[in-house]
Amino acid sequence: MHRASPRLTVAVAAALIAVAAPPMSAAAGEKILLGGGAAIVLNDDTLCTLAAIGHDSAGRLIGFTSAHCGGPGSPVVAEGAEERGVVGTVVAADDTLVYAVIDFEPAKVKPIADYEGFGIFGLWQPDPEPAGPEPAEPPPADPEPADPAAASPEPADPAPASPEPAVPEAVAAKRACKLGRGSGLNCFDVVPAGLDSVGEEWWQRGDDGSPITIDNLLVGMVRDGSVPVAPLDQSGPGVVMFKEILDDVNAKGGPGAGFGLG
Repeated sequence: MHRASPRLTVAVAAALIAVAAPPMSAAAGEKILLGGGAAIVLNDDTLCTLAAIGHDSAGRLIGFTSAHCGGPGSPVVAEGAEERGVVGTVVAADDTLVYAVIDFEPAKVKPIADYEGFGIFGLWQPDPEPAGPEPAEPPPADPEPADPAAASPEPADPAPASPEPAVPEAVAAKRACKLGRGSGLNCFDVVPAGLDSVGEEWWQRGDDGSPITIDNLLVGMVRDGSVPVAPLDQSGPGVVMFKEILDDVNAKGGPGAGFGLG
């Protein structure tokens, strides 16, 4: 009876293990690519989403997520790259705006602007308020009384009729999109009351910290599972404006102050 050699048996078994093993998200020595929308794990068991990543004025590699995910001292791991260990630590948090600041390790993490094709190429600014109407000119001064001996003037031509008011053109609705660890990519119409989430699932577990963009510009961050009911130019239930986060971080100083994308 022919028997396979032990060396051949070991080689075949090793090959089968290599095929069955899941691929690593980043080979040893390579940096993990992270951007807004990336799934992260805090404190070993809290699933969340990275809102944005970039550098502050001190050169630190900084990220933002929801404060519901973890407070100062919480370790951060990139989901799918757990074998690389801790890649960052929460160094500050604010319970009012509900954001957390993450200090990432540059030796392990590389920031990108289009994580999984979800582009964040700048910060969104609300449309400026329309200018008010021009002030009306003062009425002309009363004319001097006419000389009764003078001939009566010819009647003036009637004033032309006022033009019909212009009908404003219909403005196309803006589309806001978010990328979250739980619900994935979703897009919504921006209406005066906020986001029209009818027909779309707004939140799933792991979506806290998800970035919200308009035209690839960062508008805000999902801070909890509340459905937004405020206009998308101010913080409200479920959403905090990213500009308000940066204003608060800059006012306090420390990690994150002077933050810029990339």
